[in-house]
Amino acid sequence: MFKNICYVTLKGGLGNQLLQYNFANDLIQSGKNVKIDTRFYQNKSYNSLDTPRAQLFNSSFFGFDSTTSFENIYKDNLEKLLYSKKINTYIPFFKNSAFGRFNDSSKFDIEKLPSVSVFDGYWQEVKNIESSWEYLINCLKQNEIFEKAYSSKKINGSTMIHIRRTDYVLLNQELKKDYYKNSIDYLKEKVKDFNYTIFTDDYEWVAKQSFSEHAKNIYSPSSFDNDFLSFCKMLEFENFVIANSTFSYIAASLGSNLNSKVLYPKTWFPNRVKKINFENSWIPIEN
Repeated sequence: MFKNICYVTLKGGLGNQLLQYNFANDLIQSGKNVKIDTRFYQNKSYNSLDTPRAQLFNSSFFGFDSTTSFENIYKDNLEKLLYSKKINTYIPFFKNSAFGRFNDSSKFDIEKLPSVSVFDGYWQEVKNIESSWEYLINCLKQNEIFEKAYSSKKINGSTMIHIRRTDYVLLNQELKKDYYKNSIDYLKEKVKDFNYTIFTDDYEWVAKQSFSEHAKNIYSPSSFDNDFLSFCKMLEFENFVIANSTFSYIAASLGSNLNSKVLYPKTWFPNRVKKINFENSWIPIEN
């Protein structure tokens, strides 16, 4: 029997969407009734201050129903009550038992949730890595392009390098060029037949860098019809140098094998603390 109704907000790019579906699946496994709120991609007021993103799959692709218009109105009104001084004064139990709103920094017991709960976060701290990736892989295998890329034979020494800039530059969260130089130097010594391809959202900047001179290819967003095709292409590589982005983090998590070397920035974000789970075999690189 379902004990609670939980509404999970879907927002951000492909990597964040996958982690939000993964979190929603954790709620399902705990016996909750879960629906997905996708208004971020439909209402400009939801994403006017964010990098433009697209919802690449319907919620049903991952086994969920989307919220109805009535449900959105219902929970939005409950949220207004949550912040009402009168309600908190005269009905103090409302906040803890009737309705709750949670984000990444919230503390909550998944077994003791209010009757109605809204989860609006990115949920990038994966609790059970192995089972989480299994759920996402099984869902994504419904797509033939993913299935082909995921099952493809890895070329020895092939390495995917992800460089994210654009919005990160504005936020002062971009990785500096030394991270990529250090990663390439490390892999040159550790990987036989080392070769690399770069994926980036800033082709002009990357093409001017000395570490790009020996790249086999430099892919930009214009190289693919959408982010999902770029993501699938990443899966074909043996080794991964990821950016501080869930996009390449998940690509490396799903695409790597026992022979892979996965490199990640030792400091995920230079100006704030971020909890990310990494496999023990992954290699931190100074940045």
